[in-house]
Amino acid sequence: AGAMTAQYHFLMPLAKVDALGLNQAEILNMIQEGQEEIIDNITTWLMAFTYMAYTPLGDEQLTTYLSYQMSENGAALNSALFDAFNGIDRDMSAAMGLALAQALQSQEL
Repeated sequence: AGAMTAQYHFLMPLAKVDALGLNQAEILNMIQEGQEEIIDNITTWLMAFTYMAYTPLGDEQLTTYLSYQMSENGAALNSALFDAFNGIDRDMSAAMGLALAQALQSQEL
């Protein structure tokens, strides 16, 4: 959901660029049409990251880590991290969309 939210916040400022002729319904449709590709890309990245990050761990280290992740504190930490990263990604995407929209609307004097 975070990737699609970021994409939405990137595209919404572009709806204000008359030359593009985008509206909210078209933007939502674009995101929905690209949903499968986004999920595939995230899955590929996540599998590669998981392999890279956890392969060096021994069985005991991995068991300890997984036990923590499944605990109440681990779940709270994981949730807080995802909320923070999704917020940063959303805000950066919105800023890039706004900058692009402003550049597309600029005119030479």
